[in-house]
Amino acid sequence: MMGFAGSGTAKVDPACAVCQAPASKLCGCEAHALEVALSQAENLHFPPAMRSIRSWVRRNARDYILGYFHTLSEPCKDAYALHLDTIKATCLARSGPSSPGSGSGSGNNNNNNNDTNVHVARARAEYHRNIDRAWALAVKRYPEVLNHFYSLVRITLPGDDDPAMKRVPGFDRPPKGGDKRQRADRRKPPMRSRYGHTPPSPQFPAPPQFPMTPASSKAPPPMPHMPPPPPPPHVAHWQTPPPSPP
Repeated sequence: MMGFAGSGTAKVDPACAVCQAPASKLCGCEAHALEVALSQAENLHFPPAMRSIRSWVRRNARDYILGYFHTLSEPCKDAYALHLDTIKATCLARSGPSSPGSGSGSGNNNNNNNDTNVHVARARAEYHRNIDRAWALAVKRYPEVLNHFYSLVRITLPGDDDPAMKRVPGFDRPPKGGDKRQRADRRKPPMRSRYGHTPPSPQFPAPPQFPMTPASSKAPPPMPHMPPPPPPPHVAHWQTPPPSPP
């Protein structure tokens, strides 16, 4: 397709870079190739960044959960130690003083020891149940804690005026809009010489080529004709995981 933008300036839509079809065919080869190249670039750069973010979130979330469990379990530990001291003091008070040769005193001591062991076993079982409850409460907070730390991640993109935006490998990015003098020259109609002849057409500059390495003295072989890449597969919708139990 060719049109005229201004006086004397031809506008040409290039053919497809993949299948060489004319621009009027409106093929989707270039769009599909762009999606494939974009996926390849994402697979190259995103996984390392995501692994670093995942490691940071996991480490901080685990430290928070362990600290939260310590906050819940520490009062249980103190209460258990105090309860054991109370049981021992109560049993000692019930036993009372006894003479070495008194048989009844020995029997009372045995009964008190049995009672003490029973109370201690019950207190230990209750303490274990409290620890299990504290750990369950802490672990069930993992979803909200992970969401919190993931929400703290910030991704910054450079601005359009950042110098790095113009340092594209292979060539320097031209300024937006091109050179105003070149655009003005292209809009000028061809001038005739004083002898009445139209000057010859200028040689159009070829697209930039990739520089050859010093070790290679020959130009690289032409790229073989490749069929257009298949369209990207349909992306399935992710299912939202169920909420954690209260």
